[in-house]
Amino acid sequence: MDITNIENSLLQGESADVLKQFPENIIDCTITSPPYDNLRNYKDCEWNFEKFKEIADELYRVTKKGGVVVWIVGDAVIKGSESGSSFKQALYFNELGFRLHDTMIFEKNTSSFPASRKGNRYTQIFEYMFVFSKDTKPNTATLICDKANKWAGHTNWGKNTHRNKAGDLIETKDIKPVPDFSPRNNIWTYQVNNKFNTNDKEAHKHPAIFPEKLVKDHILSWTKEGDLVLDPFAGSGTTLKVSDSLKRKFVGIERNGDYNKEIALPRLKKYIPTIELKIIEKVPEVIEEVIQEIIQNVVEEQGEEEYTDELLKKKKCPELKKICKSKKIKCYSRKRKNELIKLILNHKN
Repeated sequence: MDITNIENSLLQGESADVLKQFPENIIDCTITSPPYDNLRNYKDCEWNFEKFKEIADELYRVTKKGGVVVWIVGDAVIKGSESGSSFKQALYFNELGFRLHDTMIFEKNTSSFPASRKGNRYTQIFEYMFVFSKDTKPNTATLICDKANKWAGHTNWGKNTHRNKAGDLIETKDIKPVPDFSPRNNIWTYQVNNKFNTNDKEAHKHPAIFPEKLVKDHILSWTKEGDLVLDPFAGSGTTLKVSDSLKRKFVGIERNGDYNKEIALPRLKKYIPTIELKIIEKVPEVIEEVIQEIIQNVVEEQGEEEYTDELLKKKKCPELKKICKSKKIKCYSRKRKNELIKLILNHKN
């Protein structure tokens, strides 16, 4: 597969490994929910802070400046204390260069584990929705205005005043009436019962789906038509489906082949008949071993210029020959070797 052609695709592989093969600065918005604190069984998915950091690093690299990451996460209760994993992750995103644009709340209408009258903890019915923007404010911010105003159409009673530059209080007649609706608050409430999350029966085979309406609201808030939306934990394919319905391009990554073949792909095919599942192999370690050497040669021979296909044709990169002769990929087809060479050419330090 030409890894640069990722639009409108469902890719199977480990998220970090697949993201490493993406060009940088191509994603407008990521909307996802990781398998936090192993609260649910995702079929042999091992999740820890080191794996999180590896994915967060790649999200920073592939996200455009001003692009947004919506990270929907919660905490497990371990030995009587909430883990705090969500805050640790938010702080790490911040260290990378992401701005914490907003800390939003996903409030649910119900809980699988309601509080007991004899317990010591109230019912947990929310998750965090951390909204990060890379390096600067979001490129797109279209606030949803659906909060009805009690005094819609009215203006203030009595005299309306404001202070001028000198600090004097002066009367003004430039007062607009209260609008019918204003931007909503940052606590968003959704019904999470089966029929409210989605009408697609296949999706409910997945242990943790989020409402299509939640994804829709974020896509409308942080993207515009034609933008590329990523979900590195695609699961049942909700982000992909909603992105397509709103005329956004999408790319999803999911490691679990059963989820892809039994849930996401059958579900998405109903709405996007041309979508295919593409298997992405991990880059052989030998390639990673010579990447830095290749980059160093590029700097020495070409200054700061990128290594181009033209230079490759002139055989000015002996390390590429070394890769192709490696025992690890000697048995690869010519097509696969060419894909790996393209991967190297797209790799940025």
